[in-house]
Amino acid sequence: MASGLIAADITFRVGEMPRRAEKYRAEDVRFSLGGGGAIAAVAMQRLGAEVQLAGRLGDDLFGDVLRTELLGRSVGHSLVVCIRDSKSPISSVFVDASGDRQIVNYRGADEASIAREASTVLDVQLLQALEIPEAVLVDTRWEAAALQVLSYAKQMGIPAVIDAEAPVSHAAMALASHLAFSRQGLRDFASVDSVEQGLRMAQMQFGNWVCVTDGEQGVYWLDEGKLAHMSAFAVTAVDTLGAGDVWHAAFTLQLAKRCPEQVAIEFANAAAALKCMSPDGLDGIPDEGEVLAFMKQRTGADSQI
Repeated sequence: MASGLIAADITFRVGEMPRRAEKYRAEDVRFSLGGGGAIAAVAMQRLGAEVQLAGRLGDDLFGDVLRTELLGRSVGHSLVVCIRDSKSPISSVFVDASGDRQIVNYRGADEASIAREASTVLDVQLLQALEIPEAVLVDTRWEAAALQVLSYAKQMGIPAVIDAEAPVSHAAMALASHLAFSRQGLRDFASVDSVEQGLRMAQMQFGNWVCVTDGEQGVYWLDEGKLAHMSAFAVTAVDTLGAGDVWHAAFTLQLAKRCPEQVAIEFANAAAALKCMSPDGLDGIPDEGEVLAFMKQRTGADSQI
């Protein structure tokens, strides 16, 4: 199960990143399903899982299109809530020749609007009636829903991963079994530049497993109190948009299979690398067979998965 941001992504491919207040010509444009929660859910489905997505959309044209897209990609959306008289989240994305991206995001209805819409954020009876998931992944773009999903996961005794970025929710972190920070997310949480110090602060405060993804630098985590590191796979990036979401999805799926965290990290690194190598957006998210083949090609050994 995934819970998080669902957005319409309008992606412009440009030769270089816009830096001044003037007109720029795009080399290509693509409209697609986006948002960390939605991309993670699609990645889980492409990696072989049946997935339910919890999130919110407005009652507008974008919301209608995004629901249709979720259905077409075989993502369960019975926990996607429509907020009346509100706009759906939208992102304007620029991707340059090196594959780097710049995002301007409108996140849709605020918490006050949602509170007026319904006293219960998600349909608790429906949540409990669904097949018990083997793991959950949340972001905190919609904190109230994240707290519901995390509380449910804790009650069921299943792995619960937070894609830890701003807005940082201490209440959500306290419920999770695994905190997977982005580099920026760790800085926002700990207010320090040191990876090791930031991870130790998080683990000391919440007592759960902690890591941070740092793009080309790979992943750092605490292993029995010591800082551990796994390098990212070296690839030529074409499009990095959504790579972090694919990483979190792949990592969560391996935890669902009860794989050790280090094994899950290697698999997630490979899945994210393949996503970066593709220009095809969501269709560039690999399946499990492609990830395992890539890992064997790069390491010369069969995966432990």
